[in-house]
Amino acid sequence: MIESDKVFTVPGSARATEKIVNEFVELIDFIDVRRLRKNLRLLTLHFISSERDDITEDFREFLEELPVFFDFLDFVEEELLKQESV
Repeated sequence: MIESDKVFTVPGSARATEKIVNEFVELIDFIDVRRLRKNLRLLTLHFISSERDDITEDFREFLEELPVFFDFLDFVEEELLKQESV
């Protein structure tokens, strides 16, 4: 089968550029999303449990944003699984 480019429409108001999209494609093709998500959760929880008294404000902000990133990884994994089942 001959591979062809996929074309997607990105809203004009999106901050994503073509370079960002291409880097994202490389990332998704390179990593195991499930393993990344699992390891990131485990490492974060381990860090919190061992450093809970010394957590900085920057890390607190990171923790507030982390669920959004996990939701994103969940979505990516679901989409990849749909693609694999076709």
